[in-house]
Amino acid sequence: MTCRKGMVIILFFLSAVCYYSLWRFLPSYDSHYHSPRPVYNPIITPHINLSSAAPGRKSEKYLSWKGSVIDSVMTPSGNNASHWSKVMASRRQRIKYVCSQHRDSLRRFLNHNRLLFDTRNHLAYCRNAKAGTTSWLSLLLTWAGMNVQDMDPEEIHAAAKEIFPSLGPKEAAAEMNFPAFTFTAVRHPFTRLVSAYKDKMAENYRKDVQESIISKYRVNNTILSKMHTTDQNKLKQISKLTEFSWENIVSMQKKYSFFRSLKNSDSTSKVYSDLSIPTFREFALYVSDQILTCGFLVNSACLEAVDVHWQPFFNRCAPCDIKYKAIVKVETFSEDQQHIQQLMGIPDPPQSPENCTINKHTSSGPSTDSLTKLYFSQMTPWERMRVYLAYYYDFQLFGYSPDDIVLL
Repeated sequence: MTCRKGMVIILFFLSAVCYYSLWRFLPSYDSHYHSPRPVYNPIITPHINLSSAAPGRKSEKYLSWKGSVIDSVMTPSGNNASHWSKVMASRRQRIKYVCSQHRDSLRRFLNHNRLLFDTRNHLAYCRNAKAGTTSWLSLLLTWAGMNVQDMDPEEIHAAAKEIFPSLGPKEAAAEMNFPAFTFTAVRHPFTRLVSAYKDKMAENYRKDVQESIISKYRVNNTILSKMHTTDQNKLKQISKLTEFSWENIVSMQKKYSFFRSLKNSDSTSKVYSDLSIPTFREFALYVSDQILTCGFLVNSACLEAVDVHWQPFFNRCAPCDIKYKAIVKVETFSEDQQHIQQLMGIPDPPQSPENCTINKHTSSGPSTDSLTKLYFSQMTPWERMRVYLAYYYDFQLFGYSPDDIVLL
């Protein structure tokens, strides 16, 4: 027995010595992870194979260009930069106020996998679908030293997944505490919904869902103006399920001219050449009812089931729980990307004269802005209100108004 106790003591002592040696002489995770690099000269060789891309692509895919990695976030110089900084401060202040007023509804616990980390430039980006994601990924890859010219959206997303792999909880927390420059991108909820309809529903989105939407929401030979009573009854039901009282709903309807002055149009057949897919009205009612059915639960599991392309911003990127340094918008994309690049001290990559633009995800046909007013004119005022209530918190958090559509 004495011999066995002696062996245990000796093993414990040797383990302690080994642990101390590793702790003392090997670099710590934090010092290794955060050690600044004096010169940024990326030569990126991801493991993905892009050889199946469109013909005529240049064989030289990756650029090697020098820049510096900043050690701390600095304030950009110049009047324009000062104005941009004030705009960002105003957006952050608005989010802080709205979150304080609706904390129980807006509180989220974000999964770190939703943040994309560029650990070399110390950028953390939360992606909101249909809010310029492809354009921002193109920029992040370009800033990391990659040539994205002639790459299609699918290749850009695949490359971003390879170049910016997901971090584990410990690594993500360490990067957030560096601090990383955190930002997310948003867009007017109505134009975003139209963009989602154009890119997803009109491109043979799940047929079972499309058939269900048409079965539930299609009305035949019905004039929209005669549906107001039904709409009001529906909204009264919604007011019982959410924090919106009927009085508040009526007040909002009177507040915004979008619900009154946008002229109704019954020319559905003139807009939709293929009635085998849902119309925008049918799609918008399906989405809004799907979101409103969740009842703005504190537990976001219900909203997690909503397709990411029209899931509310507040649920996906948790602005009430993450203190983003910048809230960028699709409407101010060029200005925002220029100031972030300047703020982070990232140099311009070399570009040949014939390839001087970032590849963006574009759709054929009329512009999203021009379609937004047209599509919403095919809905009654109370139907528009249902869509507005579904995205109410996104409107409030990011300073959008339904009347923005009237001005398009």
